[in-house]
Amino acid sequence: MTDELLTVLKRLPPAILQAVARGEQTWGEICEVRIRAGRRLALTTVEGGFNRLTSLYTDSDMVAEAVVSLCDRSLHSHMDTIREGYIALPGGVRVGVAGRAICETGTVSNVSDIVSLCIRIPAPVRQVSRPVFRELRRGGFRESYLFYSPPGVGKTTLLRDLAMVLSEEADLRVAVIDSRSELASEALCRADHIDLYSGYPKGKAIELAIRTMNPQYIVCDEIGTTEEALALLAVENAGVPLLASAHAGDIGQLLRRPNIRMLHRACVFDRYVGLSRTADQLRFCYYDRDALSLS
Repeated sequence: MTDELLTVLKRLPPAILQAVARGEQTWGEICEVRIRAGRRLALTTVEGGFNRLTSLYTDSDMVAEAVVSLCDRSLHSHMDTIREGYIALPGGVRVGVAGRAICETGTVSNVSDIVSLCIRIPAPVRQVSRPVFRELRRGGFRESYLFYSPPGVGKTTLLRDLAMVLSEEADLRVAVIDSRSELASEALCRADHIDLYSGYPKGKAIELAIRTMNPQYIVCDEIGTTEEALALLAVENAGVPLLASAHAGDIGQLLRRPNIRMLHRACVFDRYVGLSRTADQLRFCYYDRDALSLS
C-alpha cells in the first residue's frame, strides 16, 4: 500500500482500511477506492485497471463520516471544490464526490446527500515523460504541446513528471497551474524551479504567473471551459510555451471540440500528442499543427 493511500485511509472508518488491505493482498496494488452508500466497497487495481468488489457494505452513515473526516471536519472550507465535484487532499490526492445538487440560476450552489466517493491516488511513476522530454529538447524548449486521451490513460501523471524533468534536468522555470488540485505531489512541491498555483482559476493563475514569475514553461491541467481556453490565448500572446491536456479519443474528436478548434486556429499549440497504453507502457502519437486542417 502506497504512503499516499495509507494517509488517506487513516482518515476513514477502520473497516475501510482493513477492506482495502485485504483487497491488496488478493488483487495487488490499488489506485482507486470507491465508497457508495448501500453498496459494497469497490477497488480498482493498478495492474490492468480491474474493478473489484470487497465484502464490505458501506451505508450512508459511513459515507457521511468519510466526507466529514476527509474535509478535516470542516465541510464549509471545502464547499467550493465539492460544488465542482471533488475534495482536494494534500499530495495531489483527489476524492470525487457525487450527490444531490442544489442549483440556483443554472449553477450549483450546494451539494447535499453525498452518496458516492471516489478516492484517486496519483501514480508515483517517474521518467514516464522521457520520450516527450527528448522531443521538447529537440525543439529547443520553445514548443507548446497539447496531450489528449480518454480518461484514465495517464495525462495527469505525464504532466506531473514532465514538469519535474523540465525543472530538474533542463533547469527551466516552470509554472504549474493546478486548478483542480490534481497535479501537485510532494516531490513536485519540493522541486527547485517550480512555482505551483493550486486552486486558482486557470485564467487568474496564468495571468499572475506571466506577470510576476517569468516562467520558461507553463504546465496546466485539463482544458475544460471556454473561459479556460481563452485564458490559454494569453499564454500564446505572452510567448511562453505551454503544456496542457484535454479529453479525446483520437485526433478527430479532439479537433471537433469547439474550444480546441479555437485554440488550433490561434496556433496556440505546435503539436498534439495522443496517449495510449499497452499493458503498462505509455505510447505517444505526435501530430504537427501545420499538418492538420479543420474540416
